[in-house]
Amino acid sequence: MAAVRGAMRTTIKMRRNGATAVVAAMFAAVLAAVLAAPAPAMTRQAGGGDESALAAELEAQRDDADPELLAKLALLRTPAAAKALVDLYGKLASTWMRREVLRALAGFDGAGDAAPIALDHVATVAANAAEIELQDAAFAALEACTRQAPAYLKRIVELPVQAQARERALRLHGKLADPAAHGDWYQKLFLDEKLQPKLREVAFEARVKGLKDGELIKAFKDVHSGALRRIALEELARRDAVGVPELALDTLKQVNALPTDRAVAARILAEKKGAKSAEALIEIGLTQATTGEHLRAAVGELVGALEDDGLRKRLAGMVGKGKPHERLFALHATRGFLAGDDKLRKKVRGEADDKDDEVRRLAIRILGETGDVEAIEPLEKQLAKSKVGADAPVLVAALSRLHGAANEAWRKRLLGYAGGADRDLRNAALQALSDPPGAVDLPLFRQALAHEDWSTRLIALAALEELRDKDGVGTIVAQMQREEGRTLAEFGATLFRLTGEVHDTDAATWQKWWEALGRSLPFITAAELEKKVAERERKRLRQTTVARFFGVRIESRHVLFVIDISGSMAEQLQTVKVDDRFASRMEVVKQELVKAMNALEPGASFNLCTFNSAVQKWKDGAVAMSDKARAEAIDWVEHLGSRGGTNIYDALAFGFSDPTIDTIFLLTDGEPSAGTVTDLGLIRQHIASWNATRHLKIHCVAVGSDFPLLEWIAQDAGGTYTKFN
Repeated sequence: MAAVRGAMRTTIKMRRNGATAVVAAMFAAVLAAVLAAPAPAMTRQAGGGDESALAAELEAQRDDADPELLAKLALLRTPAAAKALVDLYGKLASTWMRREVLRALAGFDGAGDAAPIALDHVATVAANAAEIELQDAAFAALEACTRQAPAYLKRIVELPVQAQARERALRLHGKLADPAAHGDWYQKLFLDEKLQPKLREVAFEARVKGLKDGELIKAFKDVHSGALRRIALEELARRDAVGVPELALDTLKQVNALPTDRAVAARILAEKKGAKSAEALIEIGLTQATTGEHLRAAVGELVGALEDDGLRKRLAGMVGKGKPHERLFALHATRGFLAGDDKLRKKVRGEADDKDDEVRRLAIRILGETGDVEAIEPLEKQLAKSKVGADAPVLVAALSRLHGAANEAWRKRLLGYAGGADRDLRNAALQALSDPPGAVDLPLFRQALAHEDWSTRLIALAALEELRDKDGVGTIVAQMQREEGRTLAEFGATLFRLTGEVHDTDAATWQKWWEALGRSLPFITAAELEKKVAERERKRLRQTTVARFFGVRIESRHVLFVIDISGSMAEQLQTVKVDDRFASRMEVVKQELVKAMNALEPGASFNLCTFNSAVQKWKDGAVAMSDKARAEAIDWVEHLGSRGGTNIYDALAFGFSDPTIDTIFLLTDGEPSAGTVTDLGLIRQHIASWNATRHLKIHCVAVGSDFPLLEWIAQDAGGTYTKFN
């Protein structure tokens, strides 16, 4: 065990770019102490001639090598074969071949002396890879190593590496290992208040089923984390333990807990107490200062679902009365029984013209959902106003439901809107016509595919894909010649899904293929497409030069970086060193921005926006990348400081104000504390509303901890959510 203790004391040295150099010897020491079972016999002895020949061939071909050679080398299961693969990994340039090496190394699980050589490297990549694809491959390889992986995963959890890697390792450990055998370790983790919150949650989830009711109740009362209390509460509710309603109410009243956790408590309270929970739920729903929109909506719908005629009459009487947050609660609470109450529907119609944006839009959505045809006339009047603005998507969606697909007069109205100058109204109409698209509208979508606004083109592209029309494919190929950046990638992906051809963003090759073969070939089937996906992925990952920001690929040529420079960004990270000292969050972000600036292609348009209590922009709008622009942007980045609060809302509003931007990278280390809107649910709701007709892709980077808002935004906007700590 001395070797283990020595390994655990090993100091981890950080590289300047933020990746961690995990000491492979540590993993070997841990395995030597932990794994006592005899290894299976190896298929060849070390030093055999096959290793040398295969290794030499792979060394000569490197990224151009056939992956089958990797598999042949791995089948030997000797230390020399494992070492050859590890050595090759460091000489490769493409993500694809490095991923294939990781897959090959998984074959050394239980291969005696060869196993530590192979799995040390896999675990090192899992713990430290900046590229998301490589981290995914490393963890997939560890998952395949059912015998030896748990020891490695445990060590990753205990290393001072990125929290995202530690979290993944802990989740996988709980899947591969016997939770009962590691109960004490899990308990130690979730009781450690200095540990990253998400790690504590994962550890508690792994341990919770092994705890008795009394232990769960004690944990619920002792811990300060709202998430841990929610996990304990859910398990106790599953067991129908004594005292669950009281614990649920206690959780619901914890104003510092996440709204998602409080919403779970509200659900459990309603399930256990029924109509007797109404007063407590209504009190929470009508509270303005500490109840956000996410929780208000959840609580309102729970109250409205309770089977009690007197309660429903009371809720109906609340519609249209009070302050905006009270009227919002009443709308959420009554939407489930609106259909059978004419008097109530009339009151909701009145709310659909309210001056408060949130009340008005929620009422419009509810009228559309419930099929209130008497709402058509007032909603039509609203749509006829000169400036519909952000109401356009919700109005068009509601009226489309109310008129129905067979209403030819409404369809003609939509066609008129679809050709108009107002972007929000135009795109809302196109989306309504494409849900689902009809062959009769094929000329409209083909015309819209050439619109000057990229967001309009993407809506038309999606409709043409669903129509699967040969003429539509020709139109896509022709328009692709004029696309770039993210839209070019979207066109290539659409053509791939229709045809199975792997030409990606090579517009010229698509054009040649179409003229030579495309017109005569049938559309690809779902089964055939599945086989083609691997080929496309291989081609994509064979690229050796890729612009990234915190490991996320930058595929756009019209990108905005929205960066938090609040005071907390000056805090030091304990996982990254710069010049032999721990770096601040701001220093690491600056490095990533500079790398991204240097990797962006000439001609790509980009902009930078920072936020603290206010919003600061580098330029009023995106500018084309050039040597001069790059130098100016880098100089601006290097002079950034950190101070003030966290105004996420207004920073994103600036991003949406530039019609040329199609991709946003949002980075923050805290939840909103300043700006026009700070409520998490409302921010999510507004961004989703803005993006209903814009289709921006938003990637989110959380620095320092987990932020549900960032995860929501990325999920809603088709982006990637990643964490850096």
